[in-house]
Amino acid sequence: MAMANHDSSIRPSDRRTSSSRPAAGLVREAARGEVRGSLHVLTRLGVGAAEQEVAMIDTEALDEVLRTTEKILGGVHTDQYALPTPCPDYNVGTLVNHIVAWVSVFADGASGDKPHIDPASFKAGADPAAEFAASAQRLSAAFRDGAAERQIDLGNGASPGSMIFGMILMEYIGHGWDLAMATDQPAPYSERSISAAKEAAEANLKPEYRGPDKSFGDIVPVPDGAPPLDELVGILGRTPHS
Repeated sequence: MAMANHDSSIRPSDRRTSSSRPAAGLVREAARGEVRGSLHVLTRLGVGAAEQEVAMIDTEALDEVLRTTEKILGGVHTDQYALPTPCPDYNVGTLVNHIVAWVSVFADGASGDKPHIDPASFKAGADPAAEFAASAQRLSAAFRDGAAERQIDLGNGASPGSMIFGMILMEYIGHGWDLAMATDQPAPYSERSISAAKEAAEANLKPEYRGPDKSFGDIVPVPDGAPPLDELVGILGRTPHS
């Protein structure tokens, strides 16, 4: 299992650069219906049917991503909630709320249900990791039951389940890494899950979705031989530190 090494002496704020604006919630704009890095953008602006099916639907990779994110959530303490994260739209507390809220929305949509919470106003309870785990179990079960083969409505119109699957991998590895860096934890996502997320990112994150005032920063180059997680973090517009 690959683990991203990081320098704990580097503060989360040092991981931001003016030329690389990290994704501020990979699906939040989709819920608003805005044309900025959303699932609907990927559908409307040149992601053809063949590209939508590029990512292999690896439910074991999904399970691993969700378990690892749950573990990172479990390592967060409430006295860390005011700390900044590499994602400039969130501090630790608001990122915890975002992560827990959206896994519930994903689980509802993938199960064919109407999302029952509003991520914009959601506040996690006393045990965010347990809340996350309960929704993650429903999400994994839905994809094992074929959710990737049907349309999924997250409350803003239907999108291909295979595309949403890839966005989930990017969302939870990207924001799991954000949370781990902010709270001085490892982010031990496996090479298998990182590879699946990277495949989805390379297929879907087009140049027109990157740059100032867009949801994704420009790709941050990493050295040859960099850890796979650093490569993915760079593709997502963040500055990795191994």
